[in-house]
Amino acid sequence: MNAVRIVEVGTEQAFLFPISRVKQTIAILGALVFVALGVLLIVTGAPVIGILAAGVFGVFALMGLWGLRKPRGLALTPTRVIVDFNGRAEVEWDAISRVAVDNFMGRNRYLGIAATSPDRVERRSGSALARVNRKLIPFDLLLPAGQLVGDPERAQRAVTRYLHDPALRRAIGTPEELAHVI
Repeated sequence: MNAVRIVEVGTEQAFLFPISRVKQTIAILGALVFVALGVLLIVTGAPVIGILAAGVFGVFALMGLWGLRKPRGLALTPTRVIVDFNGRAEVEWDAISRVAVDNFMGRNRYLGIAATSPDRVERRSGSALARVNRKLIPFDLLLPAGQLVGDPERAQRAVTRYLHDPALRRAIGTPEELAHVI
C-alpha cells in the first residue's frame, strides 16, 4: 500500500506521510478502557485514583478524537516541512540541520527533525510540550515512527533527499516526483 499522497497545504502542493487512523483509533479505544477502569475504581471505593485515571485518560481520548478530524503526519512542501500530530510545527528547509529515526526515549522510535535553532520553528499549538521535549531530545519536530502509515525510514529518506538537494524541492507535490518518494 502506498501511504504517501499528494495534498494541498495552504497554497502549496505537498507530500503527506500520514499518521495511521487505525492506530489512532486503537489508542483512543485503549484510553477509553482506562477511563472505564477509572470509573470502576471510583465506584469500588478508590475515588482519588479513579478520578485521576478517568480524567487523564479522558483527556487523552478527547485529544485523539480531536486528531481524527483531519489527516495528520509529516508534510513536505517546496518551502517547508510540517509536522502535524499533537500540535503543529513547521520549519523552512534551510533551517533544518538533521533528521533521524531512532529510539530517543527508550523503546519508542521517533522520527526527529532538528532545526538550526529552536527559534526557527513556527508552532501553531503544542509549544509547551515541545519545549519540554526539546530539553529531553535534541529534535524540534517529532513524530512517533510507529504511528506513521508505512516505513518511517522512507519519510526520513525523503526529508534527507530534499534537504541535501534544494533543486529537487520545486517538484515536491507533483505526481512525477511522488514516484521517486514511494
